[in-house]
Amino acid sequence: MSNILSVVNVLGKRTSKWISLVAFCAVANFASLHTYLKLLPRYGLAGGLLAVLVNIVLTILVLQHGEKKWMQSKVIFSGVILFFFLEVWALYPVADALKQVGKGTDQDDAVIMSVDQIRAFHYPYTNVTYLGGKISPGPGWVLLHLPLTALGLYQFIGPMMIALSAWYLRRLSKHAANIYLILLLITPTVSQLLVPGSDLISLATAIMLLCFISRKSSAVAGLFWAVVLGFVATARINFISLPIAFLFVRPDRISKRAILETTVALLVATGLHLGFYVAWPDHYAPLHLVPDAREMLAVFSYLMPIAIISTVLYLLLVKVRSDIDKLEAIGWYLFAMHLPLAIGLLKLTGFDFATWIGYEYVFMPLPCFAAALALLHGRSRQSTDPMTNTTGRASANTEAIAAVRI
Repeated sequence: MSNILSVVNVLGKRTSKWISLVAFCAVANFASLHTYLKLLPRYGLAGGLLAVLVNIVLTILVLQHGEKKWMQSKVIFSGVILFFFLEVWALYPVADALKQVGKGTDQDDAVIMSVDQIRAFHYPYTNVTYLGGKISPGPGWVLLHLPLTALGLYQFIGPMMIALSAWYLRRLSKHAANIYLILLLITPTVSQLLVPGSDLISLATAIMLLCFISRKSSAVAGLFWAVVLGFVATARINFISLPIAFLFVRPDRISKRAILETTVALLVATGLHLGFYVAWPDHYAPLHLVPDAREMLAVFSYLMPIAIISTVLYLLLVKVRSDIDKLEAIGWYLFAMHLPLAIGLLKLTGFDFATWIGYEYVFMPLPCFAAALALLHGRSRQSTDPMTNTTGRASANTEAIAAVRI
């Protein structure tokens, strides 16, 4: 019987690793097709697909060496983080200067303008960006950016969040932290969002970090987590459902504590939205995403209902036994809720990946998938708590782990 259970554990872990690998590669390369075709226009789709193949090979090579001793090196950890900071330090001014000729992205300006308005005690949503775009980030998300943005350090929030998420993973597994950083490094979309100061980098990594809440944390820590979750849930109007998604992936979802913390998160998010909406309903800019989303979804009107139904069923049925399970579940939630929007935008651009901005939506689950994949392939500290056990979904001996290594 023990031999049969051992084989089942091996097959289960093998399946988990392959599913995680496919999920990460699909998201990373679908999002990066825009970058590949933009950087390699003369080679067309063939060049983009070749770049996808190279990225997949690099990903597999990184994972194959996931448990090597050198993979826990502080040099790798510090070097990759330093690269992200230097990349932003050197290139953000260049990207920001594009506004002088009406090009580039205005996502950084949307947050910075809102913070400046709040600091001046003005309503943050009366202005538009230099591209004429309305401000999308909600009030809670803007307030979280206020301290560093007020110090003139907005552009470094993205690298800081990557560093923070990697540092937390390093507490669980030095190998996993380095794998996570390398996976982000070899994904072109990460740099494409990081350099111009997109807040989606910090948003995606913040959601990833929120996945590590433990059932054994104190009541005060749980309340703090709920408040932070409420603030993050205002990042975009569609993230109002984020606290519900986190409730679904909690093993104690029907406990009083889980329901209380979810209620607090929802009250914080809705309270922030309603507070600023009631103050000036005609100028509450985050709501502009609703008609924009309708336009994107009208192209394939059946996709969003399918995504919602499948996501709810998945979150209800998924068994969360570890942080890896939670990361993957939240990752699939983010993927399913954003994929219809990304495909709708792709259709509206005539399936031209080079001009497609929907890659930003596809990127959202990437840090969650990268962290889950890294924890599956990196040596992790053993734990008896199923919610902090990052060694996988079932324990296995050394031979079994070696047998399932990609």
